[in-house]
Amino acid sequence: MAEGLGFHAVQDSGYTTVGMVYEWTHYIVHTRFVQSSKFFRRMKNHHQKHHVLNSKYWLGFSLIQMDDLFGTNPSVAEAKKQEKQVLERMSKNK
Repeated sequence: MAEGLGFHAVQDSGYTTVGMVYEWTHYIVHTRFVQSSKFFRRMKNHHQKHHVLNSKYWLGFSLIQMDDLFGTNPSVAEAKKQEKQVLERMSKNK
């Protein structure tokens, strides 16, 4: 039973740590804090595309590679083209 409790303590602390890192980086990306590292500048740019250009893409801001894995990291031009096509289809259906 002690082994089980130890495992759960490690699991809980790992989950909590990952959650805190995610929330902290998400907070930093949304502030006016000037990111000095290339990593944070890239993360902020990636996340701003999600909010400004198209909320259907660029979902994995703290793990940008996840967007590559799930196909949610198109080029900006490709995302704009798809959005334009959707709007054209919607206007035709009116």
